[in-house]
Amino acid sequence: MQCEDNRGDHLGKEAFELTFANTHINTQVKQNNVKVHVVSKLIGTVGELKCSKLDSESAEKAFENRISTEVKKNMQLVIDHLQTKQIDAIGIGNKIFAKNPQLWKVWQKNWNERFADVDFTFEFEVEVLHTGSSVGKPSSK
Repeated sequence: MQCEDNRGDHLGKEAFELTFANTHINTQVKQNNVKVHVVSKLIGTVGELKCSKLDSESAEKAFENRISTEVKKNMQLVIDHLQTKQIDAIGIGNKIFAKNPQLWKVWQKNWNERFADVDFTFEFEVEVLHTGSSVGKPSSK
């Protein structure tokens, strides 16, 4: 994650090292529209701090929220790219086929174009196991 001060100057990057990830992708078809809801639980440890202090429960929660926001933003960028290129690299078409083979037979011909219009939503839960140090302060201090 990128760190910035109040003026927007970059202070460096902080690292969150993932130790566990669990993701569920829920696909729903209603009136020829596809909605996909991605829910992920991410658990990890702090790799390096540049601007955050994790010396309280509220500071740790704010750090987890920053990670969640950053991951969501990056995931949306990936999905936007895939939809622009009309590439279903995550298998949404396979999920539709598994739930409704008859519908898939109709949609299969133009799935790439239809995939470009799929509505994605994301939900990320982040948990920091520990900061890697006893104080949780930036390494530069």
